[in-house]
Amino acid sequence: MKISSAAIVATATLSALATSGAAFAQEADQGLTRAQFIAQMDAQFTALDSDQDGTITGGEIAQRSQQLRQAAALQVNRAAFQQLDTHGNGALSPGEFAALADPAGITNVPVPTVRDFDRDGDGIISLIEYRIRTQDNFDRYDQVRDGTMSAAEMQSAGMGPR
Repeated sequence: MKISSAAIVATATLSALATSGAAFAQEADQGLTRAQFIAQMDAQFTALDSDQDGTITGGEIAQRSQQLRQAAALQVNRAAFQQLDTHGNGALSPGEFAALADPAGITNVPVPTVRDFDRDGDGIISLIEYRIRTQDNFDRYDQVRDGTMSAAEMQSAGMGPR
């Protein structure tokens, strides 16, 4: 299945927002202002910019993608372990252990590509380029154009509790 770069960017933005789940859950009932959205996207930019040089490279995106896949695999394994540890003793028999989820089976966690954000084609993403794309996403989700994503708009965009 082929996914458009716009879908990847939107999914990546939503994925980035999901990583700040506790803050998001609180805002889901109250809505999300443009300033709050920008602050969260700036935090995600900082998280992607692992060498803190003010730009995001393809290598940094690949590194973050690997981190997210590893975190997802660990989460699956912890949940499976808890289900399989029927005695609650913190140990699994060889048969129980064999049923654990394989991290290689975790599908790719969507993250943006450099091309999705790199407006000037220099192979890196500046904070300005990142903000332009993420603010476009906010504007698309803020359907009534009041500068705040309501709980309904956030839910419609796939953010927050369902």
